[in-house]
Amino acid sequence: LVPVLMPLLARLRQLFDLDAEPSAIDAHLEQGGLGVLVRQRPGLRIPGAIEGFEVALHALLRGSTRVGGAPGELPRRVTAALGAPIDTGFPALNRLAPTAERVAESGASGLAALGIPRRRAEAAAALARAVAGGRLRLEPGSDVAETRRELMEIDGVGDRLATAIVMRALYWPDAFPDSDPALQRAAGVASARALRDEAEKWRPWRAYAALHLWLGDEEATRRRGVSDATSAAS
Repeated sequence: LVPVLMPLLARLRQLFDLDAEPSAIDAHLEQGGLGVLVRQRPGLRIPGAIEGFEVALHALLRGSTRVGGAPGELPRRVTAALGAPIDTGFPALNRLAPTAERVAESGASGLAALGIPRRRAEAAAALARAVAGGRLRLEPGSDVAETRRELMEIDGVGDRLATAIVMRALYWPDAFPDSDPALQRAAGVASARALRDEAEKWRPWRAYAALHLWLGDEEATRRRGVSDATSAAS
């Protein structure tokens, strides 16, 4: 590993967000009105990426899990079919993540044959072609606004998905999808404009604010579901 040690260490730091300063970020978000959420999950870090295309493809496929079955089923199926085999000594770890070139070669029809809903398959194939052709660069240092715009030009990639990809693949701590209904609900506002204005207090770490709000909204949704089920049972 010596010849690739330094690039590998840099990518691992990005993967685990090790260059963040959680105490400074937490204090800033608390001052911005997110104290309750921050105290529930102090030191929250943004999950990064070793390889940007893998993150983007996985995000697209996970968006189809309700149709395809259990969470993670479609990514595993696509990796088994399109990932190159590798001998690691661990039986369950036997495939590399599919490359953009391999997914582009498979195309929407090949992906759909693996059980991916047609619209998602077309989006994944378009994403793969853009990355394989060099038009879209999903790596730190790429232009954030341009990358987000390119992603949203792909049919099936909306504001939340594009922002989540930019957040992780480009390692961008201020990514924030103000049009996301879940974020608006969690922040207690009724429009993208209102959320955009509210989020000004969280710059330059809006991505951390978004993650806190998403997790808080998911937890509230689960609690409502449990409460509804309990009420129905009684």
